[in-house]
Amino acid sequence: MRGESPELIVVVDASLKMPCGKVAAQCVHASLAVLRESKKTQVIRKWRDEGEPVIVLFAQDAEEMEDVFMMAREKALPCAMVRDAGRTCVREGTVTCIGIGPFARNLLDLSFLSSRGV
Repeated sequence: MRGESPELIVVVDASLKMPCGKVAAQCVHASLAVLRESKKTQVIRKWRDEGEPVIVLFAQDAEEMEDVFMMAREKALPCAMVRDAGRTCVREGTVTCIGIGPFARNLLDLSFLSSRGV
């Protein structure tokens, strides 16, 4: 049943209008960061066994990013914020992505986020 298998979610701040390559790099940073944070080894093992699904969603702006991060924290889900180093097209310290999980999607409603960038 959809929603019960663990997925790793990356949420990107669409308002930053980052180039595709920058988005890809930031998504990798978010994925690695949240996996380093997670202490849920059995969930990670199941996630790996099921093909390591990763879903990328887009928040409208920094405020929505903060809302998503707080929602994940309230559910005690592994989560990590990526703050850019400022070497390319984004100001230093800007939150570009959030990594969440892996977790069963039915634990957190993210239906308000877009699956398409802006």
